[in-house]
Amino acid sequence: MKKYCADIWRKLPKLITVMIIIFFFILVNLTYGKYITENPVMEQSGEKYLERDEIVFSQILETDQDYIEQKFIPQKPGMESIAIRLAINHEGLLDEFRLLIQLCREDEVLQSEEITQREIPNWRYYDFELEEAPKEGREYSLRIRQLEGQKWEDEDRYRISYVIFHAEEHVPENNTYYTYNGKKVNGEFELSYIYKYSDEKLLVCQVVTDLIFILAVAVLLVFKRFVKCSDQVKNGISAFLYVMLPILGFLAVEITAGNLLTMQDVSIVKNLLINCITVVVLSLFIRKLHLLAMVYLAGCTVVGLVQYFVMQFRGSVFVIQDIFSWRTASTVADRYIYQIPQALFLFLMVELYVICIYQQIRRRVFSFRIKIILVLIVVLAMRRAGAASGGFLLSTHLMNLWDLAENYRQDGVILTMASEVQFLVGDKPKSYSVDKIGDIIKKTVQTEDEEQEAVTRTENLIIIMNESFADLENIGSIATTTDMLPCLHGLEENVIKGWVSVPPFGGGTANSEYEVLTGNTMAFFPGGTPYQTNVMEDEFGMASVLKEQGFYTVAAHPYPADNWNRRSVYSFMGFDIFLSEENWGDMKLLRWCESDEAAFDKVIELFEEKREKFFAFLVTMQNHGGYSEEYEDFQNTVKLNYEADYPEAEQYLSLLQESDKAFEHLTEYFSEVEEPTMIVMFGDHLAALEEGFYEELFGKPLGELSFQEEQKRFITPFIIWTNYDIEEQSDVIMSANYLGSYILYVGGLEMSPYNQFLYKQWQEIPIICGRGIMDNDGKWYGWNEIPECYEDKIEEYKILQYNNVYDRKNKVKDLFSVRKSNSGK
Repeated sequence: MKKYCADIWRKLPKLITVMIIIFFFILVNLTYGKYITENPVMEQSGEKYLERDEIVFSQILETDQDYIEQKFIPQKPGMESIAIRLAINHEGLLDEFRLLIQLCREDEVLQSEEITQREIPNWRYYDFELEEAPKEGREYSLRIRQLEGQKWEDEDRYRISYVIFHAEEHVPENNTYYTYNGKKVNGEFELSYIYKYSDEKLLVCQVVTDLIFILAVAVLLVFKRFVKCSDQVKNGISAFLYVMLPILGFLAVEITAGNLLTMQDVSIVKNLLINCITVVVLSLFIRKLHLLAMVYLAGCTVVGLVQYFVMQFRGSVFVIQDIFSWRTASTVADRYIYQIPQALFLFLMVELYVICIYQQIRRRVFSFRIKIILVLIVVLAMRRAGAASGGFLLSTHLMNLWDLAENYRQDGVILTMASEVQFLVGDKPKSYSVDKIGDIIKKTVQTEDEEQEAVTRTENLIIIMNESFADLENIGSIATTTDMLPCLHGLEENVIKGWVSVPPFGGGTANSEYEVLTGNTMAFFPGGTPYQTNVMEDEFGMASVLKEQGFYTVAAHPYPADNWNRRSVYSFMGFDIFLSEENWGDMKLLRWCESDEAAFDKVIELFEEKREKFFAFLVTMQNHGGYSEEYEDFQNTVKLNYEADYPEAEQYLSLLQESDKAFEHLTEYFSEVEEPTMIVMFGDHLAALEEGFYEELFGKPLGELSFQEEQKRFITPFIIWTNYDIEEQSDVIMSANYLGSYILYVGGLEMSPYNQFLYKQWQEIPIICGRGIMDNDGKWYGWNEIPECYEDKIEEYKILQYNNVYDRKNKVKDLFSVRKSNSGK
């Protein structure tokens, strides 16, 4: 018995290996089979014509007994629908018009469908969806009757009906004639038959590939059993396969993810070096080559497949921060259909066979000392590659953080993910500790005596981050006779107007958005875009604070949901719903994107559906660049009077006027709402316009701007409007990281200790940004010249933000909760 158990124990690793290979073989085949069934061939028989030199129509339907009928024979299985081209015979068709379409076989009616004139596009095609595919080779007929319609006076016949186009060329399925009330008529209906069926070639490919794989494995086993090699040959084969592992792993990741053909040469070298160091380090712990290959190649393939499927499912790449969201991913993983195309199926089968080859080499390769030497050689090679290309990892300022997929395509999965790690780890403040956070909270949280005097508490809060919205007269006088922003300038009652210092110029919308919604400043990040790399589950921000106070929270952006990773970000922040291009509904475009007026109307629509306190955060698109193209639906309303022409600036300024009008419309609507309502609008950044136009505004070349003048390129306006009494203010100035807390304060809403800290900090240091700080006297300081009197406050801010962003394991939840801060009073 002991011998039997020992024998089983000895064979267990081999048995597990075989089971894993069989499992992956089945899994790959299932996912490819799913691809075949979910991606059938769509084939059309019969052309669709919209313009023709000569048009012939069918007979008209004069009574409800008249019918026209076209017989046809399906040429292949899987007919899914029939497209029928119809036209109105006369004008003035009434709403009560009804047309009957029937699919018949001999005298049996197989399917009937009644449609009205509203469902039939005139001179276009109506799709008659088939409930069951007609059988190949059998004769069927398509019969059409008019059930109801306008009749001639004193006559029992229809005055108006639909007619059917005659086909210009013979359609293979059609008889060469049709019938009118059972009588043959020369010509045939203009019909287009749509087939949908599984591709038999793909099924044959799957079967043949599987047979070849099984045969090749059998040959491999026979070869190992009957072909004897010397130890020297075996050692050579083992060494060769060991050296090939990094290359095979690299191919497994990049071919599976689909990046291999788009990668830059230098990035290929860097990825190979990372794979080399990974293999060598792994081999220090996994000494048998067959186990090393199983773990490493399987891991590389999984990484590539994860990247492939994530891109397929959500349209954006898998980034390093997604690792921390595995709980969320696991809850929705079963909602997706996993399928792989033919090319990937073939590659994965080859990869699986390569793993089978490695399973025949059950010996150690190289000594521990040689592997350490290999590690040193690879590290030196990595240093040389980094020195030759400006750093081994991708620098933060060169990464395309608006579209990380571009980095993956050019630089590969492993190198890009390794480069993203630098965004996950910020510089830890020197005096950082959890106890220190407690001390800051005690100093920050207001006592009853310090609390804000009683103000009206807003019940509806709408924040609009308006794309590229700016008041350029803050920089200099604009040479035009047009009033740029009459509504914004003219509003005086129950408004607060001011200026926001934002992180980017000309782009980088998500960073301004991040600062406003979270209160964190980009000044303390090593670079990049937190929306792509640092926002994770249970993210603190405006949404979480307002949800604690009973608000229904809505995020809205009339553009793809994955732009700047917003689909994930808004979910992590706790917004109840997110309206994007995918679920927005009908859009009213101005140029190429949703107009501000239409976007504001969408907010009104959401407000009218709400049942509780309402918070909406809207990111608009109307004013987005570029501004060089002309559009039929938009004419410039601003004419500039400079010696040089600035067409981009004229279009942009004209768009700002449309935003101004839309804001006026929005405030007019909410002025009639009884519930206390606050509307906030600010710009995310200035627009990237002609450099000469900005030089006209500044009155000097941009290269000659002083440090303080340069800051005007990062200043956008904000306005707070309410439908109730508030203390009016103007020229309030702050950086974007303070705006959210300031809104909560003005709105009489509860604030977390973090919000309270930010509100107090704003009173002492109104602007803090990546370029430096501005004090209460309006004086700017670069980061290398911060006065000592501000250092402690900045250090406290760094400590709180570090706990919020990086030290999530020890995150002090009381700092970011309204309820907990109130319960401690």
